[in-house]
Amino acid sequence: MRDRLYPNESREYREARDLLLEEEYAIVDKTRAVAAMRRNLPRGGELKEDYVCQWAKDGKVGERVRFSELFGDKGTLILYSFISSPWSSGTRAT
Repeated sequence: MRDRLYPNESREYREARDLLLEEEYAIVDKTRAVAAMRRNLPRGGELKEDYVCQWAKDGKVGERVRFSELFGDKGTLILYSFISSPWSSGTRAT
């Protein structure tokens, strides 16, 4: 991995930097592998019924629309939920 050298870098620095780069590449490879697994998941559960929603904007109720019509021709919806407490400072105790 000696394709880029810093001026006057020590041998110890280069060895540590190369080791760090190997670990970073391993993380990228693992992330790509997990993403591929996610893309290849089989279909999940299906809705019990085609729910009907109604748009609302500025206090005005809009037209009714079926859940199946909300996302065009897409057959899968993935939901991510990020939960944090209001008293969390964004850091965690160690």
